[in-house]
Amino acid sequence: MAKIRHTFQKLSLKAKIRFYVLSITGLVLLAVSTYLVFSINEISKRSAIELTNEMVLNHAKDINKNINKDISFASSVASSAKFYCHNLKADKDSLMRIMLTSLQQDHPNYKAVWLTLEASAFDPKNNQNLERKLFSAEQINGKMVYTVDYKKIDENETENLYNQLRQNPKITILDPYIDQSSTGNNQLVTSVIAPIFINGRFAGIAGVDFNLNSYTELTSNIGIYKNSKAFLAASNGYILSHTDNSLVGKNFEQVGEDPKKQATILDKITNGKSYSSDEAIDGKAYYTYIIPITITEGSKSWAFGLSIPKKEIYQQANRVSMVAALLCLIGLVVVIISVNIFSNRLTIPLIKLTNSIKRLAKGEISETTRMSNFSEDEIGEMANSVNSLIDGLNKTSTFAEEIGAGNLSSEFEPLSDKDHLGLSLIEMRQNLVKSKEEEVKRRGEEEKQTWATLGVAQFSELLRENNNSIKELSFSIISQLVKYLNINQGGIFIINDNDENDVHLEMTACFAYDRRKLHHTIFETTEGLVGRCFSEKETVYLLEIPQDYIHITSGLGDSRPSCLVLVPLKLNETVSGVIELAALTPIEEYKVLFVEKVAESIASTISNVKINVRTAELLSRTQQQAEEMAAQEEEMRQNLEELTSTQEEMARIQNEQRIIQEELSKEKSLFANFLAAVPDAIYYKDLQSRFIKVSKSLVGLHKVSSEQDLIGKTDFDLFSEEHSMQAYKDEQEIIKTGLGFSNMEEKEVMRDGSISWVSTSKMPLRDLDGNIIGTFGITRNITKVKALEETLAAEKQQNEEHLRKIEKLTQELEAAKGSQVNP
Repeated sequence: MAKIRHTFQKLSLKAKIRFYVLSITGLVLLAVSTYLVFSINEISKRSAIELTNEMVLNHAKDINKNINKDISFASSVASSAKFYCHNLKADKDSLMRIMLTSLQQDHPNYKAVWLTLEASAFDPKNNQNLERKLFSAEQINGKMVYTVDYKKIDENETENLYNQLRQNPKITILDPYIDQSSTGNNQLVTSVIAPIFINGRFAGIAGVDFNLNSYTELTSNIGIYKNSKAFLAASNGYILSHTDNSLVGKNFEQVGEDPKKQATILDKITNGKSYSSDEAIDGKAYYTYIIPITITEGSKSWAFGLSIPKKEIYQQANRVSMVAALLCLIGLVVVIISVNIFSNRLTIPLIKLTNSIKRLAKGEISETTRMSNFSEDEIGEMANSVNSLIDGLNKTSTFAEEIGAGNLSSEFEPLSDKDHLGLSLIEMRQNLVKSKEEEVKRRGEEEKQTWATLGVAQFSELLRENNNSIKELSFSIISQLVKYLNINQGGIFIINDNDENDVHLEMTACFAYDRRKLHHTIFETTEGLVGRCFSEKETVYLLEIPQDYIHITSGLGDSRPSCLVLVPLKLNETVSGVIELAALTPIEEYKVLFVEKVAESIASTISNVKINVRTAELLSRTQQQAEEMAAQEEEMRQNLEELTSTQEEMARIQNEQRIIQEELSKEKSLFANFLAAVPDAIYYKDLQSRFIKVSKSLVGLHKVSSEQDLIGKTDFDLFSEEHSMQAYKDEQEIIKTGLGFSNMEEKEVMRDGSISWVSTSKMPLRDLDGNIIGTFGITRNITKVKALEETLAAEKQQNEEHLRKIEKLTQELEAAKGSQVNP
């Protein structure tokens, strides 16, 4: 040890400077470079992992949006079924067929659209018939297939899906299953089911079936990282889509090396918890992140996951680390060169330079580390270089601090075109700026979508609440639309086709500056911009408005709008009106698209309101006619009572006068033989009052060739509206109460206007179990009897006159006899 110390003391100052400077500087640079490399590497890796997690979250949101669209469609099918069952009096079977086939044709991406309705949906008063009717529309080999089926409701089958939904009605999405269709292609299919409520009571379910091919495209298009593996799994473990198509349809537990671990992961995710891990797949290190997707409230979640090779994730981080290591290596080389130069200088400048370098090596980058008062020789140049390095590091540090503080507009010039650190920082700033711009753009799109979604929901609620008056509905629509779009003025024109010879567009509502405007404007269907929009069935968007077309008036003045939008109220290529909107500033494109979207719902609602108004008018007219018939029946009943009293009086008179009694007996015998010779009409009907069996006399009565010509028809096909409506009400009351009636006299008015009188008896028709399945009746034609009763009344009057004459003659004879006895 002493020998080494002695040898070291003999070295020159230059050697000693080299030894000290190189030793200390090398150690410091090694420590600093190691710290920088590892710090930058860890930061880059964390950023890459966070970016991967964010990407998985965004794809999960996209999948959730697709699922919500399917749920919304099923809910709309349920709402449509509820509307048809609750509001319309027509043949609901036909309405369901039209609705389902139309929906299936308009949405071919769905495999099937179907409904299950209970008996209470067709008759709200039916609380005992535990039977449900199934309607389904499906595209099979390009052909529409519509089916109807009946099923009993067994409330004891607690495992039955329908009974579970009946006890706990909610929107449900079924676990995916393999559909072995008639085409021979096994597809992964699921169903979305929505409950149907009528008058607050469960009445059935609506659903759509669709295959999951679209989700396969979502996972196959994820290619941000090379060799990444994406998958989507359902709550029952089925893999709905996977980058490797051979795994689609398999259980989640079958794709991992440890089935128990896979089952634990699946249970964790389906209960709403995310999962991430570093694991080996096929001998390679992967980072896996799985996030749950909530389908409906209270149900288990689906899961979307992404496995990315860690080599690909960390590739950029390793590149930055290599740049940092290279810079440290360059610094070390610079130090070595500097030491060789400084060793040829004087001791004092060398010591000062060594101290400055030591401080610089410790990370002290400030003005105090700069060197001054050096000559212009090599040491001075080296000092200037160190000063330049300090200035560059100061600028780089300041620039990095600005970026860290979020000031992405800060200016920075790299030391040279080979300044890797500076160029890397500039590249990082550009990436951050681009990411920020994309984030702002994405948020803007999300805000627009959210705005449109909320608007559609508000208008859906508005359209459900107002369905009795066209004018009030129009005002609610246009006022809400003007306010929601934040524009100045709007009007709505509805087609008036009450008179076929005068079809025109009529303004039903106008709204501006939060006030209801009272205008009455009429356009022909081809007149002006309104007529053009109506006839062309296309949206009109104008930024150059004619001088005298329209003005927007408020308390502050009168201005001509700079933007005009006219949107047709179109439903299935049928236009029922036009919405006209005016604003002082241009209306954005997404708002115009929103108006076009809600216009279809408005058109549908307006069409339904028109139907409701017309139905209400017909119902009012029918009720008035029924009241008139009731008054006539009461008058007839009183006449019959008087006739009965007259007949009793005639019977008493017959006991006193033999001649009159014989004549009356003859007439009565003729009347009895006439009734016996006329066969009664006998008929059976189902729950909808349709003929299911009739007698031959009824066939001859209606002048048809055979019994089959009457099967399936109702009284509405054979008699007048008044008589048919009353008969339908009587039969539905019998079905409801189980009580019939006998010998009720009715006035029948045929479709050709002919009139007849009948005596009718009707009773409930029951099956072997005692359940009411329809009605049956016996009708006897008493038209001739009515005529005979009128004849008897006339004869009664004549007989009473004869009786008075006989009594008067009898009194005269008795008076004559008395005068002979007592002369």
